Amino acid sequence: MSTQTTKESQLSQQATSSNDSFIQRCPHDAENPYAQISRDLLRDKNISFKARGFLAYCLSFDKTWKFHFPQIAKEHGIGRDQIYTIIEELIEVGYAKKEVYLQNNLKRVKFVFSESPKFKKCFRHPGFQDPEASEPGKTDYKKSNLSSSLQSEDRKEKQSNKRSEIPPPSADASELFDHFLKKIKERKPDFKEPPKVKWIAEFDKMLRIDKRDKQKTMELITWITEGRSFPYIMSPKALRDKYDQQQAFYLDSLEAQKKTPNQKTFYETKAKYPKLFKSIKIKSYGIVDEDTGRDAGWDLPEKTFANILAGMIGGRVHGD
Repeated sequence: MSTQTTKESQLSQQATSSNDSFIQRCPHDAENPYAQISRDLLRDKNISFKARGFLAYCLSFDKTWKFHFPQIAKEHGIGRDQIYTIIEELIEVGYAKKEVYLQNNLKRVKFVFSESPKFKKCFRHPGFQDPEASEPGKTDYKKSNLSSSLQSEDRKEKQSNKRSEIPPPSADASELFDHFLKKIKERKPDFKEPPKVKWIAEFDKMLRIDKRDKQKTMELITWITEGRSFPYIMSPKALRDKYDQQQAFYLDSLEAQKKTPNQKTFYETKAKYPKLFKSIKIKSYGIVDEDTGRDAGWDLPEKTFANILAGMIGGRVHGD
């Protein structure tokens, strides 16, 4: 009997002999089908209990099963922001990965889940040749496959223990990190403490590689963390990936403040639900839905304009 089985047996005996309440799973039979989930996954303390439950739920379906975030959110009474946070956590530790693909010339995104952290990223430096490769009987890494070569590079990197020629993160990157975390916690006080070093490094890349302006980035972070963006940005990596898009929405919202009340309603709603505005085009006199031909002029009464816009996007407008 394995050590793990012995331990579980002892725990079971303790629970049975105690007066306290305890948990016991139902027996498996043909009328009670069950999903086989990795024990290591269910007990992995590297991810939160909530993330483990979410992942176990997703893996309980067969490989042909597909779902959409609104569906999960509606069925289980949780917000989309919470789902994004959980998936981001699973991606970070390697239990999930994000894939972008083309469908009808449009970019689509899907997430793939695994019972083991096999998607965990590992960063290595190319161009290494194992010094033992030239000895008789040793593997020639020049002729081996890419996987073996990368393993050699990783060993070399650990043995040399040398840092690559990358400057340390700047004070500006640390300031962006502090501002971002502060603004997130203002809206979500129970936000899990993030990996500080990794986040600061991401902000450093934003400034050093992407050449983003620090002050403009601070303003964008403030706007995003006030709940103006969709999807809600919860990490500096997500901000880097969507920086141009979110900055465009932010600038639209600033411009909308200078416009008429109806134009302001339009731009604020578009910034919050951009995917619903694909068929709605701006004209000099107002807006028009090219799919239905329905239009609304800028000079309409505010409530009338808001009702027409709501009908175009199939819901309530921002601030209504």
